[in-house]
Amino acid sequence: MAVPIVPAMSKRTPTPPRHRLARESLRSSLPLLRLIERDGRLSQTEAAGRLGMTTGTCNLHFQRLERERLIRRADHIRGSKGRPTILWDFDRTRNACLLFILDVPFFQAALLDFAGQPLVEQRFDLSRARHPSDVQAAIDTFADAALDLAARSQIHVRQVVGGFPGLLDPLDGTARCAVNFPALEGFNLARCFATRRLPAWAGSLSLCFFFGETADAPADVTTLVVHWDLGVGAIGGRGDTVLSMQLGRHGAPEIPEIGHLCIEPGGRLCRCGRSGCLEAYTGGQAMLTELAAAEIRTLGDLLAAIAGGRQDAITTARRAAHTLGRSLAWPIQLMGVRRLVVTGPLSTVFAPLEEAFRRGLREGLTPELAGALGVQASTDSRAHLRAGAFRLATRLFLDPDSAARLPRSPARLD
Repeated sequence: MAVPIVPAMSKRTPTPPRHRLARESLRSSLPLLRLIERDGRLSQTEAAGRLGMTTGTCNLHFQRLERERLIRRADHIRGSKGRPTILWDFDRTRNACLLFILDVPFFQAALLDFAGQPLVEQRFDLSRARHPSDVQAAIDTFADAALDLAARSQIHVRQVVGGFPGLLDPLDGTARCAVNFPALEGFNLARCFATRRLPAWAGSLSLCFFFGETADAPADVTTLVVHWDLGVGAIGGRGDTVLSMQLGRHGAPEIPEIGHLCIEPGGRLCRCGRSGCLEAYTGGQAMLTELAAAEIRTLGDLLAAIAGGRQDAITTARRAAHTLGRSLAWPIQLMGVRRLVVTGPLSTVFAPLEEAFRRGLREGLTPELAGALGVQASTDSRAHLRAGAFRLATRLFLDPDSAARLPRSPARLD
């Protein structure tokens, strides 16, 4: 009787770390990159100990990051014997991000290395834009020149960030309901850079303002950043944490559209199509509507008139500032705000409006809260706006999963 031959069971050999890492994306090496970016100048032994990795696996991550030109050999420490210890650092000058910020009607575009230094930047006036293609043409023109410069300089562009007004689709970032800049309606930054194979993230302009104006704020103090331009918005937080006051339909945190909260039922018609919105009484566009007969037609005209001491412009702006201060009293109490920063174009002429703004605050706050609240205008809103977009770009590249933790604008106004 023949005995059946049973094949021997082969022992499964574990996949060597080198081969496993070769199949993984760069994402698996980002914890190491974040550690080096935060602490700087680490040896492989130190990094392995802090991350709980074997020295062999950590070495493979170092090889990958060096091959990708994300880290560099910063120093050598020679001991009494043996090989010198290599200290590694994040290569900030050979890696960069592209920023596109629409501070209506001006469009800031910049290529910054990861040290925060601008390699090229440009400011466009898009007041004549009428269609998303006009916005895309401006972005394409700058992006082509910036990417060509980066290629010639052997600089790798890692992240694209856009900061836009209006509402953005929480799933893909498409601009919706851009009431103060209709030409943005339907524009999608990610699609714009898909053919260039660059990760692009579009977020609310509010986030760029927030991260720019709070870069040096105490981490234990809640700050409310009020951006004041053709419209008005406010966003609060503490340290790197943005405090959202509402959740979307899918449970994701959303930035409240404070400019479109009703303060006067049946009141003035807002450009969003509803009536009585805060923005319809306090936004720059509302002031321009009141001053149209005085031939103050653009935001630039309004700023020049206030700065030049024109009484009609100052009176109108003070009335708006008073209403804005009074309306902000409730979110200040709700979030426990102790510091308030006014930013955006109108922050440049805040001095003659400040007392009216504070008077509005005092009408809604107890004397104790009003006295404890620090109020200031941005020292340089344009630079802080760009710095905020840069902080977002760095964060999103080093930790792509953090995008899910950032509040988004709602998909629509309800």
